[in-house]
Amino acid sequence: MSEISSKPQSQTSGLAVGSLVCGVLFIGLPAIVLGHIALRKIARSDGSLSGRGLALAGTILGYLSVVALTIIVILSGLVVGGASFVQRKAAIDRAKVQLEIFELKITEYMTDAGGFLPPTSEDDVEARSGIIIYRMLYGDGIGADGIAGTADDGALDGRPDEGAIVYWADLDPINNNQNMINKRGGEVPVAVVDPWGNPWRFRNQKGNPDQQNSHFDLWSVGPDGKNGTADDIKNW
Repeated sequence: MSEISSKPQSQTSGLAVGSLVCGVLFIGLPAIVLGHIALRKIARSDGSLSGRGLALAGTILGYLSVVALTIIVILSGLVVGGASFVQRKAAIDRAKVQLEIFELKITEYMTDAGGFLPPTSEDDVEARSGIIIYRMLYGDGIGADGIAGTADDGALDGRPDEGAIVYWADLDPINNNQNMINKRGGEVPVAVVDPWGNPWRFRNQKGNPDQQNSHFDLWSVGPDGKNGTADDIKNW
């Protein structure tokens, strides 16, 4: 009888299988690492390990998944960045419209009040919070004389005083359809705010070199929320 010599059967590399599984599941980095290790071990196994094709496929899929993930991240960043730009521009445009309406309505109020506007100071809380604008244009707490900023001004209650002229109904703090009124969880307004939630500023300081207009200054501190920076939205 002749002796039959046989080589031991090669064993499929577990690393190669793992690389392929990770590649199929788009788990890029493990697929690449396992694939390279498997290919190196198979090459050095003198035929005792098989699965080179599996390892190669897993490695390729791993690289493809890394490339795909990179593209997705870049595109997502572009989409998010584009959306942020659109939202920022929309808020700026809305603030500019609000500024124009405020300026128009305050001028109407001033005419009806005989040219009088409430004088302000640097530390005037109602001027810095926009509440003086609310008094003028919604008629809340302006007293019997119907003029804001005089001695008979009263406490705010969220409603126009009896007989008061409402110049801009959107300042209604109860409905607050335009989200321009901040009540901080209470019943009465504490600020008239811009699209970023920052108070509108009003200034009527005759003789103050900081005042830019002859009648009044009106401005929003803009998207950055800081007063006196380039993105302020103002009526001068």
